[in-house]
Amino acid sequence: MLDRLLGQERLEAAARSQLEVLEHTNAKLRAEVLQRHTTEAELTRLSLTDGLTGLYNRRGFFLLANPQLLQAHRQQQSVTVFFIDVDYLKQVNDHYGHKSGDWLILGTAASLHKIFREGDIVARLGGDEFVVLTIDCADGQEVVNRLKANAEVFAQENNLPYPLSMSVGLAVSQGDGANPTLNQLISQADAAMYAQKQRRRQLNIAEIKASRRWGT
Repeated sequence: MLDRLLGQERLEAAARSQLEVLEHTNAKLRAEVLQRHTTEAELTRLSLTDGLTGLYNRRGFFLLANPQLLQAHRQQQSVTVFFIDVDYLKQVNDHYGHKSGDWLILGTAASLHKIFREGDIVARLGGDEFVVLTIDCADGQEVVNRLKANAEVFAQENNLPYPLSMSVGLAVSQGDGANPTLNQLISQADAAMYAQKQRRRQLNIAEIKASRRWGT
């Protein structure tokens, strides 16, 4: 009888031990799966965002903006695309170094983040070029004015010895059934931006650096 009880206890102890091993193994597997999913999510995020600014990159912009544009067409909503080019980036890089040029990029990104709404798709296409897609934007020019004002505030608050300015072009789809593609809207906004940049006065960054003052 005693031997039978001892044998039963040994069997139960072995079963508990096996169960503990199984639970430990399952917990380890769950942790590995969670880590893998976390890593995959982080890799996906990194593949869609710009490393310097944290905004969407070109791939992220087109991936998100195309479906939003199509939905706006279906609902006959107006769509505005803003194409932004940072002024004087090459001159600042040449005379102050690329870290200073990065401040122009970061200041532009900060201004875009402050001005545009949470649902707007804001991206850095690369270099000194940014693009934004908005739905039902009431007054695009008023947005541009606020954007440029915030850029000036950023430069002053961070005591930049060179101006932070930008050229901005707009393209609007009125929701009237014309339904231009995203590439068409970007091309139109880019052309409008380039026309504005051609009219912009050139600055002598070397002179600004030498005098340590803002250009006039």
